[in-house]
Amino acid sequence: MLSPSITNSYSGNFQGAVDLGLAMHLLAGSLIGLIMSVPFMIFRSSTASAAGKAGAFIQKYAPIYGIAFGVGLWIAVFVPITYIIVVPYLNSFETRDVYIGQQVPTGQLSSTTFFQLLSMLDRLVFGAIAFNIFYGLLTVIVIKSSFEKYLVYRRQTRRTEFSA
Repeated sequence: MLSPSITNSYSGNFQGAVDLGLAMHLLAGSLIGLIMSVPFMIFRSSTASAAGKAGAFIQKYAPIYGIAFGVGLWIAVFVPITYIIVVPYLNSFETRDVYIGQQVPTGQLSSTTFFQLLSMLDRLVFGAIAFNIFYGLLTVIVIKSSFEKYLVYRRQTRRTEFSA
């Protein structure tokens, strides 16, 4: 829904809209993951004693950081995009109810109309918070495990340097 509303066009080229939407989703996810990992990168480049304290702090509060980041992302990005971009786009079709269907070789998989999308928008918005929390936790788990492996690798290389 976001890609046709940004390009301000509705056409039968659903594949182009899906491709653009997927590309925007991957780009946004990459940028958000990079932003989310900044505190971990800052602690990584600290001195050894500070890195140990920072590492302990990150290990202790990483799940809370992931949940808070997911909720913050939902509030700061998902809700404004939904209500500022997508809802006006769906409302622009108020004179006609455009049918959206998904076909598979065995028949129709699902179908809806823009009016039906508008009627279930609140459920979609509040249902998305669970996904944002899940993605925040998943991202912080990956970042945390990478950070821990870096600290272990850094300690091992220092031991081999001192013993040599």
